[in-house]
Amino acid sequence: MPSLQQAILNLVSGIDDASMRMEIARTINYLFAVYMEGGNEAEVRKSLEDVARTVVKIKFPELPPEEQKKLVKDLAEMVMDAFRTQTVFRRVARRMGV
Repeated sequence: MPSLQQAILNLVSGIDDASMRMEIARTINYLFAVYMEGGNEAEVRKSLEDVARTVVKIKFPELPPEEQKKLVKDLAEMVMDAFRTQTVFRRVARRMGV
């Protein structure tokens, strides 16, 4: 399971436009902050899918739509896994009232 930084690098690698790479990374980091503060997981995931959809359209425009949809879901889940991994202690401590 990749760290958040690795997940971001995986997403932006292969995108030539530096401003687009920065915008994607900045958006993911913002969504991570929202997630850390207890934001709605379903809404965060939906936003991650929007980001992943943009990445897929840039990096893999030739993929058929069904394959693009699957890749979008997989990429968003990869980032959500990184979110969960990086916040496991905080989430447990919050539940325990620490």
